[in-house]
Amino acid sequence: MDCLGVFVGGARLEAIEAVVPAVDLAGADLADVLFDLVDASLVTVVDSEDGEPRFGLLETVRRFALDQLESTGRRAGAETAHAQYFYDLAGEPIAHFHDVARVRLVFVRDLANLDAVLNRGAPGVRHPGAYEGLVPAAHVAALLALGAAFAVQFAAADVWAHRGLDVAGVEDGEGRAALTRQLGRLAYFNGHNEEALRVCSEVWGQLEQVLARPVSSTLPSWVRADDVAAGAANRAGWVSSDLERFELAEQWLERLRGLEGRLTGISATYSSGLAYAIADRRGHLDQARQLLEENQWIRMSQGLTDIGLYQNDLADLDLLQGRCAAAQRRLAEHAEAVIEEGDPRVTLTACETMAAAMGPKHPLLCARVSGCASITRLVEGIPNIE
Repeated sequence: MDCLGVFVGGARLEAIEAVVPAVDLAGADLADVLFDLVDASLVTVVDSEDGEPRFGLLETVRRFALDQLESTGRRAGAETAHAQYFYDLAGEPIAHFHDVARVRLVFVRDLANLDAVLNRGAPGVRHPGAYEGLVPAAHVAALLALGAAFAVQFAAADVWAHRGLDVAGVEDGEGRAALTRQLGRLAYFNGHNEEALRVCSEVWGQLEQVLARPVSSTLPSWVRADDVAAGAANRAGWVSSDLERFELAEQWLERLRGLEGRLTGISATYSSGLAYAIADRRGHLDQARQLLEENQWIRMSQGLTDIGLYQNDLADLDLLQGRCAAAQRRLAEHAEAVIEEGDPRVTLTACETMAAAMGPKHPLLCARVSGCASITRLVEGIPNIE
């Protein structure tokens, strides 16, 4: 069971099954072997959030296991199996954008294992149909940085994006652009709008020549030039709207519309979402409501079911139009959807919208909800960028 040494912070049974060779078990059941080792105080076990056991090693035992793997020539194979498992685990919910709850579960639960994949250089990772050979470590870093940002693990996302840029080849324009785009998104999430606009503009400039050619890339969405450029343009457009640079925001919107025929998944929703943002920031609220509804229809056609965020945005429009009771009623009716969405940013934003809706008639309750949201943002490290 020396293969347990490649896991950092422990792992669930299915992860261990992907790494431990059947020959090591000699026909025994893996769970039985693990619990025997628990009884012998060689393996630790704790319950995961869903009640499934999570097995691990004390650090001194883990280092000994790694030495054993090294001395028997099995360490490289175990680390490759470990990297492949966690690449697939991280990529699956992201490739089918966007189940934020699942993304967050993976990146919170196994942050240490994902970090270990990059620390080892993402050895031996393959993605059939997308790459002829091995997946470059920089492309693995782009995937993990994207997932960490959606999981609100901003510090990890920043470290992984920079680590990816450190190993990306000069000729790997798409990989470098994808990683740079993540830095732009992180700047936005942390409230640094000018930096976000600069970085996203830089990404667009890096990819303009690629975009002039017909679509031919088989790369996954997180490094595919069309999707990366669209993500950068979308973020630049939103930032421009937030800064009330509406002419610039319209320019970014036109660039997005020029890419529409090349995009799928969440990228295909960007232009309608940005059109809504521009109308909202300009105070064209009836138009914004119509555009928001169109955007939600497009998102649903792409398999995206973020009802909580949609209802919060509608409630926000209700507030701006002076319909506080309607906003409060809407959020109360869809509170369960907001929670089930699993995105702490959406939950906090909905709480703050509800507080604003209650403010005119219940100022003390408004203050309590706002205070709880502020403390949660502080504890979770989620900046208020409104």
